[in-house]
Amino acid sequence: MDPENQIDRNLLWIAKNGLMEPVPQPWQALKDSNDNIIYYNTVTKERTHQHPMDFHYRNLFLHEREKLLSANEDLRN
Repeated sequence: MDPENQIDRNLLWIAKNGLMEPVPQPWQALKDSNDNIIYYNTVTKERTHQHPMDFHYRNLFLHEREKLLSANEDLRN
């Protein structure tokens, strides 16, 4: 996301929603010994530094951005 880009600025709601998204079950947000947040899946025992919903919001951003780019292109023609 480029905050200098008008189309991307129109999609800031996606980033805001992603930042506010709670950690889904069976994930837990924990802190490591350096106070960094890690996400731990209590079923699979997986650990990651990425919020479990990051992939969803990244794809949503790309999809919505493509729609806006396409709509802008249609307006130019």
